[in-house]
Amino acid sequence: MSEKTKEYGKEISTAFFVCGGREKSKDEFMSSGRGAAYLLYDNEQDITDFAHGWQQAWEDNMLMVELLSEDDPTLAECTRIADKRRLVVERQIFRRARLGIGARDGGYDNVWDYSSPESALIAMESWCADDPEPQGWHRHHSTGRYRINGKRELEWVKDDGSVSLEQNITFAIQVTKGKDKSIGEIVESSEHIGSEMPIGTQCFTVASEGIYTWIVYHRWDRCVVLSVDELGSVRLGSVIERLKGD
Repeated sequence: MSEKTKEYGKEISTAFFVCGGREKSKDEFMSSGRGAAYLLYDNEQDITDFAHGWQQAWEDNMLMVELLSEDDPTLAECTRIADKRRLVVERQIFRRARLGIGARDGGYDNVWDYSSPESALIAMESWCADDPEPQGWHRHHSTGRYRINGKRELEWVKDDGSVSLEQNITFAIQVTKGKDKSIGEIVESSEHIGSEMPIGTQCFTVASEGIYTWIVYHRWDRCVVLSVDELGSVRLGSVIERLKGD
């Protein structure tokens, strides 16, 4: 059996399943796969191999749909070997999910929100104990951090409406760059902001131990924090996306 052909069948079938194939019966779904195989291949063995991959993808995806449709709020739970801590993925409303970590006999020490159960399950499976946080989350509630599309490079920090702008800037630096950071003088330096920046954007230069160390862009309800060392590598479009994004 050609594993390459089989895997291609599985890949195409998975995409088809996600894009509406799950609404079909298994016979209808398999018939679509045979039709695709005959369009792609002339060799009968290749057609057969493709169909095997197509069927495997149907079975795998139906298992996932069954898993995600159960009433139990807990989707998955495991204990990490490296540090014996418990990882749990739980459903949330609107088909979202969260990943929590904690001791076996207690609650969560920390939780991260995900845009879908699938992305939370992938994060749990791939989270290495050496990494302080999982990947792909879109909100960390306790620090007010958000990541657009789960991307670390598109992180911003939501303001606390009950405190001053200076306090929000200080907090944003500490939760993105380290809570041990000493914050000194905060000076607005918005005069260089060009028309390409979103309306309402302000820029602040922030000192630590007498040295200007961070640049913080603020707009409406959020801060985007950059260290001075990052200025040469961060795209302006990335900053704009964070100031505008959800």
